[in-house]
Amino acid sequence: MRVALLLLAAALLPLPLFAGEESAEDVAAKQRELGKRIEKLEQTMERIAALIAKQNPEQAAKLRAAWQRSRSDQNTRVIQEIENLLRQGYFTEALEKQKKSVFAVLRRAVVKELRSY
Repeated sequence: MRVALLLLAAALLPLPLFAGEESAEDVAAKQRELGKRIEKLEQTMERIAALIAKQNPEQAAKLRAAWQRSRSDQNTRVIQEIENLLRQGYFTEALEKQKKSVFAVLRRAVVKELRSY
């Protein structure tokens, strides 16, 4: 589960909004692609959990809990909101929303890790 949360956090790391010659549309397109990757990650986690359930039910349960948490956190919805903000030119708001998402995921991962000691 730690790995899943860290992968999700890495995927959500803020995009450089003002890097190079990228337009708002370019950055929004990257944000859309990020949303697709998160969805694919959630689907992959679900499939892997189903595949390993008989051999390793404990790990399968942890993996299911991780992707269910991702879905309940509505990560793809937040990413779509960020994409819309970028398309509308609200760069500061988009960056702040993305930072909050990343920090929330990282905070959960750190708290979970600390509780395991």
